[in-house]
Amino acid sequence: MPLFGRKKNQLPDDVEPVARPSLPDPPAPNAAGLRSTPDHREYLLSLVEELPPFGQQILDALDLSLCEEIVSGVDLPGFDNSAMDGYAVLADDVAAASEDRPVILPVIGEVAAGQSAGHPLSPGTAMKVMTGAPLPPGADTVVAYELTNRGTDDVQIYAAPKLGQHIRRRGDDVEAGSSILAYGTTL
Repeated sequence: MPLFGRKKNQLPDDVEPVARPSLPDPPAPNAAGLRSTPDHREYLLSLVEELPPFGQQILDALDLSLCEEIVSGVDLPGFDNSAMDGYAVLADDVAAASEDRPVILPVIGEVAAGQSAGHPLSPGTAMKVMTGAPLPPGADTVVAYELTNRGTDDVQIYAAPKLGQHIRRRGDDVEAGSSILAYGTTL
C-alpha cells in the first residue's frame, strides 16, 4: 500500500461536469511527421485570447501596449505665446527698424509666464513678454531682447522682425482631436 495516495476528485451526483471547449486541429505534420515552428507558433497563438483592457497607473504602464488610440482633447499650447523673452509688438510698427535708425516704442506693460496681459496692445506700443507668456491681444510679433536696448519705459528696436516671429501659435505642438498615440503602441 502506498504511503501517499492521490485522492480522486469526484463530483457530487447533482453536479454535471463542465464541458471543455474543443481545440482546433493542430497543423498537419510534414512527411517526416514533424510540424514547422512557424505553423506551430501560429497554432498556439490562435489559442490565446487577448486580455481585456484595464486601467493602469502611468508609471506602471511601462512596456505595456495601448488598447486604444489616444486623442488629444486640448490644443498645445493652449494659447498664442512668446517663444522667447522680448517685446510683443505689431510688425508694421517696427518694419523700418535698423541699427542706424532704431524704432522707439513706449513700453505699456509686462507679461510673465503664467500671467495674462491686462489690456490689449495698442498700435505704436510694445509690451515686455517672457518666454511662454501669452501674447497680449493685438500683438502679431515678438522682438527678441537681443535686438533691443531692453528698455523699461521706452524700448529701442534695432532690427525689423518678420511677421509672426518668435510666436508659438495655439495648437502648434498638438491640435485638439489629433491622434497622439496609436493603438498597439508600446509605452
